[in-house]
Amino acid sequence: MKLRRLHGINIDIFLRLVFLLGFTAFYLMTIKKNTVTNYVHPRIIPYIAFAIISFIFIILFMIKELFKVRRKNTKIGRYIIFLFPVLTAFIFPPKTMISESAKLNKITSKNIVESKIDGEKEIEGNISSEIFDIYSDILDDEGNILSLEDGRIILDEGNFIKWIDEIYINVDKYEGKNIELTGFVFRNNEFKQNQFVMGRLMMVCCAADTQVIGFLCNYDKASELEEGSWNKINGILKSIEDNEEKIPLIEIESIEEVNKPENEFIYPY
Repeated sequence: MKLRRLHGINIDIFLRLVFLLGFTAFYLMTIKKNTVTNYVHPRIIPYIAFAIISFIFIILFMIKELFKVRRKNTKIGRYIIFLFPVLTAFIFPPKTMISESAKLNKITSKNIVESKIDGEKEIEGNISSEIFDIYSDILDDEGNILSLEDGRIILDEGNFIKWIDEIYINVDKYEGKNIELTGFVFRNNEFKQNQFVMGRLMMVCCAADTQVIGFLCNYDKASELEEGSWNKINGILKSIEDNEEKIPLIEIESIEEVNKPENEFIYPY
């Protein structure tokens, strides 16, 4: 379908303005409602703000062209490709989910380490058990201390990924230690009836690279836990063999349902 002008309006410029306004409004809405972190890492927000400002300048520049006559006809069909993302952005509410891109493949130290950002060093994990017992702390790859609290490993949003790496790489060192963490229940078909993963969603850049990281857990009443429900667990770290590789496993001693955090994601940096 070809059009040149409609009631004195340049259709080509009009359609461009509509889509630019749509994307600008969507970006502004996600920032205002604080849902932007469902789509991208917080460090990307300044770039979105820059895009909004750029769009506004482009819109102001294009408005003066709206009523200018153009000899060339407009092919409306080429703009349909922009219609779908604009409509879906406003029609479907933002929500986090365990999508195909966030599926947990195999819970092994190899996958956990490979999920780290390129160039990030692995923890050496060569501190002797004697030094570990005396000081009850270890150093992460950035030289920061991951400390035991009264002999217990306590994971929070700030140290979750660092502890995951450390424990998966040096599982023998932490066997028998008490561990506490908060996360959501995740299952797949490979797990036994009394098993699930207590995990968190890790985002490196955007929702497309989101993946689940966490610990395999044993719990007698695992079947009673709702998929995706948030819980705080306490248990003892043990290990099992999986494809000739030793991986950590938590024997749950207590579990308490908690509210979902405002931001479900954790970030490697």
